[in-house]
Amino acid sequence: MFLANPRSRRSVIQCAGALAAAVAHPSFAQGSKKSGTAPRSLMVAQLVDTSQAQQDVAKDFLIGSRAAWQDINLKGGLHGIRVDHTTVEVDGTVPSLRSALESLKENPGCVVLSGTAGDTLASQLTAELQNKSFPVAHVAPWLQSSRQDVGDHTFAIFAARKEQLGHALKTLNTMGIQDVGAVYASAQEYNFYRQDLEDIATTLKIRLKTYKADTDILRLGQKLSPVTSAVLLFFGGTPELVQFTQGLEKQQRQRYIIAMANVN
Repeated sequence: MFLANPRSRRSVIQCAGALAAAVAHPSFAQGSKKSGTAPRSLMVAQLVDTSQAQQDVAKDFLIGSRAAWQDINLKGGLHGIRVDHTTVEVDGTVPSLRSALESLKENPGCVVLSGTAGDTLASQLTAELQNKSFPVAHVAPWLQSSRQDVGDHTFAIFAARKEQLGHALKTLNTMGIQDVGAVYASAQEYNFYRQDLEDIATTLKIRLKTYKADTDILRLGQKLSPVTSAVLLFFGGTPELVQFTQGLEKQQRQRYIIAMANVN
């Protein structure tokens, strides 16, 4: 059984609607009022991480964002102003992100950075906006860090990582489940989630066993022993989840996989 975080394309459209209300706020129109001319269009930039670890989630979220902005334009845009949704691809590195920001900084029509995906890029961008003189709003539905100071420019929208983990473990706790396994598809997920998860598990008195894949997530699924918890929290993307469950198929014991937000 797979219980995934419900971040569907419907959620994307809802986020775009909320963002539309923000962009339509008078503060975004101050520049055009000063010049006495109304802009013909507004540019919404979406940064997308095309690195191997993030591209699955990022591209799926991009498809939903495009559909949402197309829908808004078909309904007349924002107060009659068309929204140009522009995609800027980065490779997951900070230098690539900085180069993208410089190109957007030169465009006076860019009013907001919206839908930054996935979580690593959203976190990097949040930090960069605090260090650079680029006064632009950053709407980041995939920002999940509960330890990062988001500053004045970034709006996270969804619950942070720690709240998501707390909700998952509390739900299991109310069901009487006291033994839970945590499966990390890579060192990146391990570094991001482990401390928060262990803190929450300790508070709820849940026994937590950790499983980290070094290189082969399929092999990790095959290696789990009969004494492994029947309930496993999975941290990783959709391709890794598929490989992990293929490994589990080699075993006779039934297990329940609870997929966290990085699975679409």
